[in-house]
Amino acid sequence: MKRRGTCGFTLVEILVVVAIIALLAGLLLPALGRARESARIATCASNVKQMGTVFQVYADENNGRWVPRMVPYTQHYSPSASLHSSFDGVYLYPEYFNDHRIILCPSDREFTSWDEKEEIMRPVNPSWSSDPSANPVKGMTEYPHLTDYAYVYWSYMIEPQNVATPEDMEAHGLLLDNQTPYSVDYGTRDEDYLLVLPSTSQEITLYRLRYGIERFLISDINNAGASARAASDVPVYWETVRTTFGEPFEVNHFPLAGNILFLDGHVEWAKYPQPNGSRLWLLSPAADTDDNNWFP
Repeated sequence: MKRRGTCGFTLVEILVVVAIIALLAGLLLPALGRARESARIATCASNVKQMGTVFQVYADENNGRWVPRMVPYTQHYSPSASLHSSFDGVYLYPEYFNDHRIILCPSDREFTSWDEKEEIMRPVNPSWSSDPSANPVKGMTEYPHLTDYAYVYWSYMIEPQNVATPEDMEAHGLLLDNQTPYSVDYGTRDEDYLLVLPSTSQEITLYRLRYGIERFLISDINNAGASARAASDVPVYWETVRTTFGEPFEVNHFPLAGNILFLDGHVEWAKYPQPNGSRLWLLSPAADTDDNNWFP
C-alpha cells in the first residue's frame, strides 16, 4: 500500500518568503513613516493657523495690540521679572481658546505629558498680589504656563537685516530674554525698545507687535511703496527650530524645518537653512545658538 506524501514547505521556501516579506517591509515602512510625519506637519500647521486667529481676535479687542510676552508667575514678583519666548497664556486661555493641545506640536515627543490639561497649570507665587499694577494673575492660585517648548513668540517685530549676523541676533536675544541691565521685562513688555547693533553700532527700534506695525519699516518716504514691508513678510509665531552650530538642539521635525505664522495670518512651511537677512531669518545660520537658549 502506497503512503500518502506529507504536505509542507521546505526550509528554502520558508526562507524565500521571509526574505520577500522583509524586503517589502523595508520598502513600505519609510513611506509609512513619511506619511505619518506629513500628517503631523499638517496638524501642526493647523495649530499654528488657529493660534493666528486667536492672536488676531485678541488684538481686535485690545486696540490692535498683540498679546504680551509670557511671565513665569511661579517666580517672585518684580517689576523687572524676566520673560519667556512665548505669549502670556493668562490673557488667552481659556477665554480665547480652550483646547491647550493647539500649542503642542504632534512631532514634539519630548512633551507628550502635556496632553493632559492639568499639566499646563502652575501655582501663582503669592508675591504677585503685592504688584501695584493690575496684573492678570491677581486673585488666582494657578495659571496656564504656556512656555516655548513647541512654538516661539517674541511679541516684537524683527527686521531681517538687523539679525543677519550672529552678534546682532545675540543682541536681540539678550534684550528680549532679559539678560542685560537694559532689557525687556515684566514692567516694560508693552513698550518699544531701542537697541544698538554690535556689527554696525547703528541704533534701531524694536516695535511691539500691533496692527499696521509694518508701516513703521518704510525706509524711503519718497518711495514708500517700494521700501515698505508687507504683513505677509513679518513672522510672529513659529515652531521651535533651534540649532547649535548647525546641529539640532530643540526641534520638532527632521529634517530641520517648521511652520511659521505671519502677521497677516497665513502659515508657511520652510526648511533650515534660509539665507541670513532673509524674511525667514529665524531659520538662518545667524540664528544658531552657541550653547545658549535665547535665539529663536
